[in-house]
Amino acid sequence: MSYANVRRVMLRHKRAAKCPLLSKFLNQCVTTEEGNFVSTSELFSAYETAVSIWTDDDSVHGQTKFLMKRSAFNRQLKKEISTFSFSNNGNVTYGVQNNTRGYFNIKLHRARRMLGHEFGGEQMLRNISVFMARHPPPVPPIEVHDVPSDPRGAGKCAFAKKDVERGQVVAEYTGELISMTEATKREAEYARVGKTCTLMVIDHRGQSIAIDPYYGDIHAELNLAATINHSRQNANLKPYVDDTSSRARVFFVALHDIPQSVEFLWNYGDADWEYHTNSQTLPP
Repeated sequence: MSYANVRRVMLRHKRAAKCPLLSKFLNQCVTTEEGNFVSTSELFSAYETAVSIWTDDDSVHGQTKFLMKRSAFNRQLKKEISTFSFSNNGNVTYGVQNNTRGYFNIKLHRARRMLGHEFGGEQMLRNISVFMARHPPPVPPIEVHDVPSDPRGAGKCAFAKKDVERGQVVAEYTGELISMTEATKREAEYARVGKTCTLMVIDHRGQSIAIDPYYGDIHAELNLAATINHSRQNANLKPYVDDTSSRARVFFVALHDIPQSVEFLWNYGDADWEYHTNSQTLPP
């Protein structure tokens, strides 16, 4: 991929993330109803509430990662509403009622928090059980691009191939389970041949072990889960360790809804978990 093409890919990703949850908002919180009127102010207020719930973050910082200004929301809503109207066999029109701007022939349903969808909740655990039961395992919704212009110097970046819902299992971090002694030897060997070291260290039943996605092969390529980069502030995935069997398994779970073309990220140094790793995005 040429530098120009890479720039276009990155710009497309940025554009797509400006209002990533508007389509979901329309599909889940708006229905058609002949003769009913909803103002743009009501729609924007309901959209703010929905974003807060779907991102599981009531803080201003968390919401601003997804929210638009009201003027931008109104502009994009006008574009999206025509598709929504056609898909729902409705006749949604923009107009004014009692000096208030809004849309005719729609009904608003405010989003509500769903119990069990939080990290570690019942719905997430069900999703993991379903994932583990699939044979062969599902193909991760990940596409990897070389991005030489990335200011982090990450090189490869993993992006969402499709929309991912909160609590959904994105991928399993697969590899050979090895001792810490063996992990130290392999880390040195991978460094000697110039391979990116992505050994993940976890605590399993009171003992530290490592997962090697290369399986000890210096000529092997990384699996998709191992290409996901680090972020302390913008992580949208979190690893979950299943230790119900003798063999530990690690799954990346979506912390909130992730739109198509947004980069997958997880916090390598999450204080809540004993994960340690060297990465192309972090200094040694």
